[in-house]
Amino acid sequence: MSQFVVEAANGKTFEYQERAAAEEHAKTIKEDFDIDAHVRVGGETDGGQPTEVTHSVEPPEQQPQTADLPDEPSVSEDPVDWLPSHFVDRIQGVPTVNRKGYAVIASKYGVSVTAEPVTLPGKTDHKYAEFRAVAIDAEGNEYSGFGSAHVDRMDGDDPYLLAELAETRAMKRATAWATGIGMTAMSEMQGEL
Repeated sequence: MSQFVVEAANGKTFEYQERAAAEEHAKTIKEDFDIDAHVRVGGETDGGQPTEVTHSVEPPEQQPQTADLPDEPSVSEDPVDWLPSHFVDRIQGVPTVNRKGYAVIASKYGVSVTAEPVTLPGKTDHKYAEFRAVAIDAEGNEYSGFGSAHVDRMDGDDPYLLAELAETRAMKRATAWATGIGMTAMSEMQGEL
């Protein structure tokens, strides 16, 4: 006796004895969860009673689009206060705008950002990396920012991600300069307070 297997694009599979039940489940996955799914004929059963394997399919995580951003966010307000929560991470207990949040901020203010390596980790035995980013605002003004990552840093930078961390930090800093948003990190002011 043949089995019918529903294969969903998210990697989950579901087995059915009847093609109609499998086709219905594939249709439900497509319509309700917007995940591609198809039915294929599985292997032969061992002659015993076939059982229907059921799994609960979680819908893909839906994150709000940028439509829930204020039309004209004030640069005097902390972006942590007006950005949706999926654009804010907690680093050592402090709410911080994440990479996606800065990308949204750059887009909202018409800023484009590029980054180039200054020091790649391969040149330092994977101990340190540094990048320079340049942000260009809607009027064509350029703002630069540097970002670094070091294995001995207080937050424990991963030696295999030093380039990525340094690049992101540089791009976030240049974006902050270009938009005026989130200019000073609390850790940067600790020596000043």
